[in-house]
Amino acid sequence: MNGHRPASIARKQSLAEVRSHLLAGSPLYFAETLPATQLHYGEDDVHVPQRHGRDLARRRPDTDAHFYPGYGHETDSVTANRLTGEFFAKLLLR
Repeated sequence: MNGHRPASIARKQSLAEVRSHLLAGSPLYFAETLPATQLHYGEDDVHVPQRHGRDLARRRPDTDAHFYPGYGHETDSVTANRLTGEFFAKLLLR
């Protein structure tokens, strides 16, 4: 590490500030205001659990959600790239 510690770890932020910062970075809390959205989740991802994507997809049924069994944080890039291209093509043809 470079010696830099996040403000939350260095205790320069209150718990309320840290919580607010975390919530601001989560699309789940703003699902109703998101534009057309596509998700790709590896079902074995230990960093961003698939339940986050499934929760978002439940709140926004028009979300184009894809889950990859046997993949972690790195998903099936060939399939994901193809699906992303198709997703953007549909948006552009609206």
